Amino acid sequence: MRLYDTPIKRKLTLVILLTSGIALFLAYLAFVAVELNSSRNSMVRDLDVLADVVAINTTAALSFQNSSDAQEILNALSAEPQIDGAWLYDEAGNLFASYHKATASNEEKGPPHHFSTLSRDALHKGEKGDFSSSHRFAEGRLLLCRPVMLNQRYLGSICLEASLNELYSRLRIYACVVLISLLGSLFAAFAISSSLRRSVTDPILNLASTARLVASNGNYSLRVLKQSNDEIGLFTDDFNQMLAAVEERDNALNKGTLVLKEQIAARIQAEQELKSLNEELEQRVAERTQELMRSNEELEQFAYVASHDLQEPLRMVGSYMQLIESRYRGKLDADADKFIGFAVDGAKRMQALIRGLLAYSRVGARAKHFGKADCEELFKSAIADLRLAVEESGASITHDRLPTVNADKTQLTQLFQNLLSNALKFRGQEKPQVHVSALQNDHVWTFSIKDNGIGIDPHFFERIFIIFQRLHARGEYPGTGIGLAVCKKIVERHGGKIWVESEPGRGTTFFFTIPTGGPP
Repeated sequence: MRLYDTPIKRKLTLVILLTSGIALFLAYLAFVAVELNSSRNSMVRDLDVLADVVAINTTAALSFQNSSDAQEILNALSAEPQIDGAWLYDEAGNLFASYHKATASNEEKGPPHHFSTLSRDALHKGEKGDFSSSHRFAEGRLLLCRPVMLNQRYLGSICLEASLNELYSRLRIYACVVLISLLGSLFAAFAISSSLRRSVTDPILNLASTARLVASNGNYSLRVLKQSNDEIGLFTDDFNQMLAAVEERDNALNKGTLVLKEQIAARIQAEQELKSLNEELEQRVAERTQELMRSNEELEQFAYVASHDLQEPLRMVGSYMQLIESRYRGKLDADADKFIGFAVDGAKRMQALIRGLLAYSRVGARAKHFGKADCEELFKSAIADLRLAVEESGASITHDRLPTVNADKTQLTQLFQNLLSNALKFRGQEKPQVHVSALQNDHVWTFSIKDNGIGIDPHFFERIFIIFQRLHARGEYPGTGIGLAVCKKIVERHGGKIWVESEPGRGTTFFFTIPTGGPP
């Protein structure tokens, strides 16, 4: 059966299932990607710590050229099930000692060819006094090399090989969970769609059934039950009015024979009108069917594009919906134009939400190490990123001398930028005036960002830091409701806390703390 011959009920169900399935698949794909990246980073950290321990234990063996002690230390790695092999090189790059997990064939295996590059990196780092390691994922394994140092002197390098079987096993479990969840969600979407589609198809079927009865037996006393106030409901009213008119004429025809010919002519005319209305109804149903067919074709194209990544498919959806808006504006009814506008706006907001969610998840997943961060420089960088917003609003931004703290520079810059952006966005009639200061109390630095904006009702102080919580409509102030949730997550990662003091119409002051010695 061809698609445009499929009943409307099935088409509506197909649209809902495709939309739900694509959205769930993209969400689960993002979860698996984040989990894979987090697991790989965790494995690198664990292997780096183990390599550091081995490096410390082998310094004496390398210093005194005692290969038997080095071999004994490497053999102790048999207690680590994830370690498949270890190779210790001396200062000249020669193999000093090695270990490889026993196999069924009990064959001795040499170091993987990728270790040649990693060991050279370790040699160069050791000559420069750099203690950091180098790693690579290759052929289902994690390879890591780091220099062995003693009092800033390069003694050699240690290279470890770990299996990724445990990681792949966990990913297979995640895939099974995702599949089961996806099937369950699609089943729930199917159940919901079965009830929703009745609101569209039942009025049309009821109208068509009544029209067939009226056309077949001429019983003009029948009426169609009006179920809604949309276009179908309006058409039902017109159809019922037409039936009432026909019924009145038919009754008048039976009152006498003097005007029999006129009444017969009126009845023929009424039947012609009824036929015309039926034809109009069939034509409208055919037009709706063609519209659904075009919509299905666009959804199939969307499904193909959506399999590649998250961001690009959403941009494609927005582009296609804008194309439909420009091409069919005025050709459909007013509600259709409004619905197309809603779809364009929804795609944009979904893209913004995904970007916000990715930014929210990156706070923990892709965080950098803490180091000395000059808040003066980070504050200037945030102001530079907001230059256009500052110029457009005519804002005046001042600050006291800001300290140097132990923090993640990128996230602290993002924290300043989000809070300053809020101060510029939620402004009143006056030009924004923002002041940033910092005060040291006990073992923490307390930062404050004060503005003269519209203020916040104290009842909403806790709510504004919850993800997706907004106090204003999108038409008043743009945004996704994620910015302050990101700020809270950044501050908590640094071991601090964030809060707000404000009154409606009297500006707002955001406070956050950063421990002087870094997070506990």
